[in-house]
Amino acid sequence: MLRYSLTMRQVALPGLPPDWPMPLDLQLGLNEVLLLEGVGWNDAKSFWQVAATLAVPLGGEVLYWGQTRDNLTRPGLFHLRKQIAFISSGQILLQHLTLGENITLSLCYHREFTVSQALAEHGELLDKFGLGPFLDWLPAQLPPYIYWRGIWARELVKEPELVLACLEGPGWMKRNQEVLQEALEAYLAGSQAAFLVAGQDLSSFYPLAHRLLRPVAGSFLETHLLQNREKSPVTFFPLV
Repeated sequence: MLRYSLTMRQVALPGLPPDWPMPLDLQLGLNEVLLLEGVGWNDAKSFWQVAATLAVPLGGEVLYWGQTRDNLTRPGLFHLRKQIAFISSGQILLQHLTLGENITLSLCYHREFTVSQALAEHGELLDKFGLGPFLDWLPAQLPPYIYWRGIWARELVKEPELVLACLEGPGWMKRNQEVLQEALEAYLAGSQAAFLVAGQDLSSFYPLAHRLLRPVAGSFLETHLLQNREKSPVTFFPLV
């Protein structure tokens, strides 16, 4: 049981497309990178709500690191939420805070850091996302592609153990694809987190992943990708 970050057993969810498994069984291993291809936010809102926000499904069982939310005390549930990061196109930054303040808000609150201390501790990650010149900007001033990177940085500085992400929306564009690949490659090299990444076309992320799932005819078609994991994704970038 403890080999898995996220386990869904016979989970019933409303509003799923007909090509999705119903009921749903899914397992995400510890430190695994799992790609869910051909899937957007609007395709499976109920899936994201249950997996990322701890909402209760219509039926079945959802476990995080072998535990269900019903078996946790209030402090335990609060701790569990802190271990999970979620990135989707509908997320926002707080409008009255700068980008740097948004990114470091949780660190300053939970660890009593100053903004400058928190930014310095995660300088390498911020450099990977190219956010340095924008840290003093307010969210309304940010280009969509930088706003989107800021959402990612805000979640990853918390050093979550489970990251759920849906790659779509106004900030998800080609100029962000290579930036995210490089940032995730560096993050995975130094972390023990598990990732579940969804999107319509995830082929550029195959070198980073262990498995690929596609919903087809009421089941998940699975492809193992682990053998590609050691090959740099730079190899797969178009040169022109």
